[in-house]
Amino acid sequence: MIRTLRSKNQSNSRLFLVFMVGLAIFLSQVLVCKKSEPSKVQITTDVNRDGKVEFRTDKQGKNEWTPERGAIFLNNNDSDQDTNEPDYADDVINGQEDIKDLSVIKIRQIHDLPEDSQVDISVDEASMSRVRLFVKTAKNEYKNLTLSAKSNINPAQLRNGDLELRIEANSYADSTWTGETTVTLTVNRPDGETESDAIMLKVAPFILLSNLNKGSALYVREFPGRNDSFLESLRELLPAAGAELVVVPAGDPYPPHQIWLQDALEIGYSEIPGHKMNVVLKANRGRPLDDYAKQELMGPDFGWIQVGTFRKDYGGGRRSNGWLDWYGNLEVTPPLPGYPFGRFYCGYNPDGPEEASLNPEIISMLEAQKIQGPALRLDTGWLLIKHVDEVISFLPSGNPERPYKVLVVDTGSMIALLEKWMEEGHGETQMLGLSSKKMTIKALYENKELMELNKSLQKARIEPNIDLLKSELRLVEEDFIRVPILIDKYGTAVVPNMVNSTILNGHILIVAPNGPEIDGKDQLEEEMRRLLSGLPLKLHFLDAILYHNWGGEVHCATNVRRDGFQTPWWTIKHP
Repeated sequence: MIRTLRSKNQSNSRLFLVFMVGLAIFLSQVLVCKKSEPSKVQITTDVNRDGKVEFRTDKQGKNEWTPERGAIFLNNNDSDQDTNEPDYADDVINGQEDIKDLSVIKIRQIHDLPEDSQVDISVDEASMSRVRLFVKTAKNEYKNLTLSAKSNINPAQLRNGDLELRIEANSYADSTWTGETTVTLTVNRPDGETESDAIMLKVAPFILLSNLNKGSALYVREFPGRNDSFLESLRELLPAAGAELVVVPAGDPYPPHQIWLQDALEIGYSEIPGHKMNVVLKANRGRPLDDYAKQELMGPDFGWIQVGTFRKDYGGGRRSNGWLDWYGNLEVTPPLPGYPFGRFYCGYNPDGPEEASLNPEIISMLEAQKIQGPALRLDTGWLLIKHVDEVISFLPSGNPERPYKVLVVDTGSMIALLEKWMEEGHGETQMLGLSSKKMTIKALYENKELMELNKSLQKARIEPNIDLLKSELRLVEEDFIRVPILIDKYGTAVVPNMVNSTILNGHILIVAPNGPEIDGKDQLEEEMRRLLSGLPLKLHFLDAILYHNWGGEVHCATNVRRDGFQTPWWTIKHP
C-alpha cells in the first residue's frame, strides 16, 4: 500500500514537471512572438525611386539619403490651372495634373485601432513653413492637413484601409533649410500605448542648364524698326536648329526698349522620378520685363521662383555695379571633372571699398542645392556691365576625352591682328564700317592709350581669370579659344564681342563683327571661323550691330529653354 502511494506521487510529480516545462516553453514562445511581431504603425514613400510606394520594398533606408535610396518631392512651383500663382500658394490640389506634382506617402492599415485613439502626422520644426501635406478622403478628394494640430487623422481612416497622403514644398533648400523633411506618424491608443514611425524626404533641387544642353525654344524681344533683320535671321535658322522661336512682342506691359531677355530670367529645371519640369528664376531688376517669367512662362509643368529682392545699387542698371544682379552674370559650365552637372559661376567687382557681386541670397540658394556649387567667381570689375557672359562661353569640342572648349576674350589677339594688318598695308581700311566711318585699323593701332589699357587688362584682369579657370575646373591652355577683343576706357567692347554668343543644338549664333573688309571678306569673321574650325558647330553671323551699340551682343539679347540632363541628379554623388 505504501509502495502504491509512492508510485502515484512520483507519477504525479513527473506529470506536474512536464506540465510546468511545457507551460514555460509556451510562454516563452508567446513572448518571443510578441517581441518579434511587426509594428502595426507603418508609414512609407517611394524610397527606392521606382515610381511606386510599397511597404515591403520601400522599408529599407527610408530615414536616410544615398544615391541609391531616398525619397524625393517637388517644390510645387508650377501653375497647372494657369492661375498666375504657383500651385503651392494655396491649400488645395489644383486639378488632376497637379496631383502628379505631389509625391505619395502611405500609412498602413491598422485593423484593431480603437475609435478613441489619437493619430498625429507631423513634420520637423525646420520644415513646418516649407511643406504641405494632404490626406486622401473616402470620397477620393484631398484635404489639407493642419500640421500644428493634434489628432489630424481620423482613426477610422486607418481601420478601413491603407491611407494615402500627398506632399509638396513651397521652397528649395537655402541657407536656412536643408531641403530635407522628416514626416512622423504617431499613434496614441487609449490604454496609453504609443507607437510611431517616420520617413525622410528631400526636395528636388533647382538645377541650372549650360549653353550646351539641348534647347527647345529661343526667346527674343521684338523692337520694331530696330531688330527686324535680327529677327528675320532667327526665323530662318531656328527650324534647322530644331528649336521654337518665341518672339516677345513690343508694347504693354513690357516697354520696347527692354530687350535684354538673358538678363530678365534664368531657366533651369527640377526632377523627381518619372517627372521633370522647367523652372524659371525671376530677375530682381525692378523692370516690367522681369515679370515675363511669371506672367507668360509659368504654367503647367513650368515653375517659377523668386529669390532675394531688388537691390537698386546692383540691379538698377546705373553707376558702377548697377548690372551685377542681371542674369548675364549667372552662368553654368557643362559637366566637368568633379562637377557632373556643371558648376555655376558669376562675376564680381573687386574694386572699391567692398567687393560687389551677384545677390548673395541667390548664390546661397544655388549652393544649398549641393549640385552645382560652390560658386566660381570671376573678376568682371574691369567691364562696364560686369557680366560673365562677356568674358567666357563654353563650346563642344567633339573630343570625348576633353569634350569642351572655352571661348575667352583676349586683347592680345586683337592687338596682334592689328599689327598683322598694318604690316600687310591695310592701315587705312575701315573698322566697324556700319557704325563708324572714321575708325580705321591705323587709328586703333596708333591709339597708344587704348593699346596700353588693353595690354594692362590682359595681364592684370583677364589672365588671372584664365588661371583660376584652369585650377578650379581642371582646364589646360589647349582648352581655351582666345577671341580677339578691345576694351575702351569705359569698360565696353570696341569691336563686337564674339564671346557673347548663343549656342543652340550644334549651331552658334554670333554677332557679325563688322571688322575690316579685305579681299571682300570681313577679317574678324574670318578669324572667328579659323578659331572654331574643326568644332562640331555651324556658324551663323547675325546682324546684331545695334545690340552691340546698346551695350550687348547676341547672348544678351536671347534666352533659351533647355532640356534637363538625361542622368537623374540623385544617382550621382555630388561635391
